[in-house]
Amino acid sequence: MKRLVGVCSILLAIIGCVVTLNVREELHKDNSTPKPMRVVVHKVQAQSVDDAVIGHGQISARWQTTLSSEVTGRVIDVSENLLVGETFQKGDVLVTLAAAPYEAALARAEAALETSKRALEEELQRVRIAEDNWTNSGFEGTPSDLVLRKPQLREARANVTSSAAAVRKAEYDLAQTKVTAPYDGVVLERNVNPGGVLQNGMQIARIYDGTIFEVRIPLSVRESERLKRLIIDAPVMVESSSDKRKWRGRVARVEQSIDTKNRWKNVVVEIQNTEGLFPGMFVAAHLPGKNHKHAIILPEHFLGEGGNVWIVDKQSRLQRFPANVLFRNDGKIIISSPMDPSVETHVTPARDIYLPGVHVVPLFAKNEEEE
Repeated sequence: MKRLVGVCSILLAIIGCVVTLNVREELHKDNSTPKPMRVVVHKVQAQSVDDAVIGHGQISARWQTTLSSEVTGRVIDVSENLLVGETFQKGDVLVTLAAAPYEAALARAEAALETSKRALEEELQRVRIAEDNWTNSGFEGTPSDLVLRKPQLREARANVTSSAAAVRKAEYDLAQTKVTAPYDGVVLERNVNPGGVLQNGMQIARIYDGTIFEVRIPLSVRESERLKRLIIDAPVMVESSSDKRKWRGRVARVEQSIDTKNRWKNVVVEIQNTEGLFPGMFVAAHLPGKNHKHAIILPEHFLGEGGNVWIVDKQSRLQRFPANVLFRNDGKIIISSPMDPSVETHVTPARDIYLPGVHVVPLFAKNEEEE
């Protein structure tokens, strides 16, 4: 029994020594200096960057017209260019009405004009006779207008003016029996057929101008402030939202009102090369923005919580700077240079474990994908 107790005492002593050695080793580890953290560093240089405000909108024709008849008559011909979806050229005759009634009206108006002209000549002759009679009569004083037939002369001249206006009206009505295209365009809707009767004011068709399109780009107040100051006539690249085709346009105008519901302001882009474009298409417009002379371009994940970026200084220590984000574009952030713009800046992607002033081992990346 005594031997067993002795053996147990020896084992306990050995275990105690081992535990003591392990504790001392752990304490030694805790008191040792931690190794510096390794961080990936990207070299960036301040540069001049042009902002580009990207907005979205829907293509529309600048001019869309409802053609209506200005005269009454039977339709004797409808152009094939007036079929829905067809195109036409400025001056093309789209609809022809029976012209006989208007030709007759013009002839009557021209006859009335000749009659009024003859009556004016006769009245001028009477006026000359009246003036001679007064001169030869020997009466003193000034003759009245009625004696000299001045009211009759004014009436005759007015009749000529009225008759001439009636001729112009008859000529105009006759011309309206041929409905012509006001511009190069496309037919949206047709409401007339051969043999039908059009009344004055009846709708013939809806058409739109196919030579100039517009797109209204709604922008927020913040986006409007990013635009280039002299924006009118500035070039704009317009891109299809579906197949990424591109067209060149220009800023035609900025609407001088703000949407009361959404607080938007519309920038209107004009596109003259309309091939491949159609009203109703959704597009993205790249509007020219302000130029920033000392800017840095970084991937968005370089921006940490609270809007900070992390920089490794010359002493290889982490430094935190609040980022002045100028704008964002295609997964990038463009910020004002936090350091001397003439000096290369070493930036590291943001991490939650970073602390200002911590010494690190910088590992310089060859490209943006290395982290």
